[in-house]
Amino acid sequence: MDCVPPFSLTSMLLAAIVAGIAWSAVDAAVEQAGRVWMASGTSWAEWPMVQNTVAAPNIATETTRAGLSDVAEECWREVECGALQQRTHARLHAIADHALRIGRQVVSDLFTVGSVDGLRTGHELEEALRDLHGMSVQRERYRNFQLDAGQVLLAGEPRDPRF
Repeated sequence: MDCVPPFSLTSMLLAAIVAGIAWSAVDAAVEQAGRVWMASGTSWAEWPMVQNTVAAPNIATETTRAGLSDVAEECWREVECGALQQRTHARLHAIADHALRIGRQVVSDLFTVGSVDGLRTGHELEEALRDLHGMSVQRERYRNFQLDAGQVLLAGEPRDPRF
């Protein structure tokens, strides 16, 4: 029986963590949006720009989670049959890269439209922004896997033997 190579498994786990952070950021923004601001007597949720900025990240995060679920299911099916395909390795690396890009965008958008509360150290949006950008910096060390993923998905061979 085959197993998931360490770098592919790491990519899958990274994608799951990032999707969770993005989802938590959406939840934090929704919770914050419900507060009534004393100065205006309205809630943040009543502002059309806020409504749009929360709706779009919600769907972006949801579709990323669905994509990760599809790739993970394919991976486990192949492992059970004993033959993890090169294309599945590529999809694992691609979904990790996608999750990071979407996660950074989602959290950055929510952080930007949020109130000054998001600037406080320890606020959920501040933590999510810091964590996702930190993960992105670390992931850059493995950029060659993302490049090889694209090559494999285009019917080529990976350049890195660890792929």
